[in-house]
Amino acid sequence: NPWMRRLTFIPSGTVKSIHLLEQMPGEFCWSHNLSPEFVAELCYSGFLPMAELAFGGQCVLLPKLHAQRCVMLDFEQLHISRKAAALQ
Repeated sequence: NPWMRRLTFIPSGTVKSIHLLEQMPGEFCWSHNLSPEFVAELCYSGFLPMAELAFGGQCVLLPKLHAQRCVMLDFEQLHISRKAAALQ
């Protein structure tokens, strides 16, 4: 796929470098890693996980970081009011 050749590739098992992808050109990157842990880390980092069939029917992950529409939260600094916490 010529479109995917321009995207940043994330090697399998590179969960620790997701924060570096925030400076990547464009909104998409791709990976063969479809593990639940990797997808959860992407979601936690603000990425929208998507997938596509490519390379002769092989499924690839296409994480998208839409900087204009996503909300990047620092969960360690997130304040939850007592009223909101009581709703749990």
